[in-house]
Amino acid sequence: MIYLDNNATTKPFPEVIKIFEESSFANPHSTHSAGLLADKELQSAKESIAKDIDCELDEIYFVGSPTEACNWAIQILRDKECKIKYHNYEHSAVLKPILAFPEVKNPKRNGYVQMLVNNIYGEIYNIPIKEHNDDIIFCDGTAAIGHIPFSFKKSGIDMLAFGAHKFNGLRGIACLIIKKDLLPVRSLLWGGDITGGTPCQGLASAMAYALHKNIEHMNENTKKTKEMQDYIINELTTIPFSRINGPIGNNRISNNVNISFSYISGSDLQKYLSDYNICVSTGSACDSNSFVESRGGICVRPLKKDSQREPELVTIFKAGGMDEDDAKNSIRITLDANYNTMEEIKEFVSTLKNIIELNRPI
Repeated sequence: MIYLDNNATTKPFPEVIKIFEESSFANPHSTHSAGLLADKELQSAKESIAKDIDCELDEIYFVGSPTEACNWAIQILRDKECKIKYHNYEHSAVLKPILAFPEVKNPKRNGYVQMLVNNIYGEIYNIPIKEHNDDIIFCDGTAAIGHIPFSFKKSGIDMLAFGAHKFNGLRGIACLIIKKDLLPVRSLLWGGDITGGTPCQGLASAMAYALHKNIEHMNENTKKTKEMQDYIINELTTIPFSRINGPIGNNRISNNVNISFSYISGSDLQKYLSDYNICVSTGSACDSNSFVESRGGICVRPLKKDSQREPELVTIFKAGGMDEDDAKNSIRITLDANYNTMEEIKEFVSTLKNIIELNRPI
């Protein structure tokens, strides 16, 4: 199998599975010896993550997924009575909780929402500049953390979401980093500590290991994925009526290629490639069957039941300045420096060219 859908999820490092299996089973909230050992593992994981993304230890909150982290961040913005400013290319984990409720009446401050890297077509975005000192910035770093250089302290961000399975960790754990200035905040769940539930120190330790390994090898990883990205773009743009979607150059993350062919749908192309055991996507796995309102701006309300809605992928492409055909005819190729090889990429490109040739209009 050639797996090129790494923005959906990455293959875990063997070490993270071992770390998870060998971690303490006890509840880190317990005060007996086994619980204290579990808590020590949990704190060690926090220390590693804090060092790698340059935040304070007590700013790290473990949750179950990037979606949960994003949902919680939007709730916090609402609780802080923010006028939420966002873009329609945000992930549904961000857009849906924004659109689910009416905008805050008489807001006290601005709440800026900005993904760091577009998970569909790879664009790297600038962090917003606050209009006022008490404004709040939340960034979805799910497609960025572990892949591009980042410092929480230097960024000016107040909240950051990211998940382990995007950088060779395990599914089931993510972080929301919350600047201490924002405390207190309301929990998403009732019961236990602020995040609710029993922390899993095994998942946390595995996440910390995977993050550190990717950050430690970031320069060589970027060089490797850039070589594969350049090869894909150079080869596939020789095909007539092809189009690279999103930016070219330094504004695009090195592990992403999004391309459209004007005479074949992305879903058909995905199926043809899957027949050859090659895995690509047509967009975000989370959003493949979801819909959002195609309007940009500030806290727009959900559509009424009888209103016309567009597929989320179309909305995201339009927000990025592309058209509906590019969205429907696109495939997303996302790379992992730790597992993908140039040999795989050459086989993928050769297979794709043959499929395109067979489906070319007469």
